[in-house]
Amino acid sequence: MIVIKDKAAQIFLAISGIIFIVLGLMVGLPSEGYLSKLFNASINGSELHIFRTLMGIYLALGSLFIYGCFSKSHVHILLNVELVVVTGLIAGLSFSLLVDGYHHWSSVVMLLVDIVLFSFCIFFLFKSLPKNI
Repeated sequence: MIVIKDKAAQIFLAISGIIFIVLGLMVGLPSEGYLSKLFNASINGSELHIFRTLMGIYLALGSLFIYGCFSKSHVHILLNVELVVVTGLIAGLSFSLLVDGYHHWSSVVMLLVDIVLFSFCIFFLFKSLPKNI
């Protein structure tokens, strides 16, 4: 097991957790009318259910990152978890932009946030590699 003793990686996980929680609340708490304006599309009851489900996933991941940042033995695995999650988000958002075209500024902002999180995950994971490899 790799133990990351870098305080900056722990702080990054805490910030990532806060970002995930805020994004989850932004997506899941608002009403249908607000989400329609935010995403520039009509949102019905079934789609609102999907948004609230996504909120739960974001809240769970954010909570996990915040909880894990306090344990140095969990930091490495949580950086890997975050790397997998944001890679999937980047792939999905990029595919959507390529296939569906530009839809709303929020998708571009989320893509940029995910790219920044991805970059920091890679940085901290490479920094934790043994020096003799």
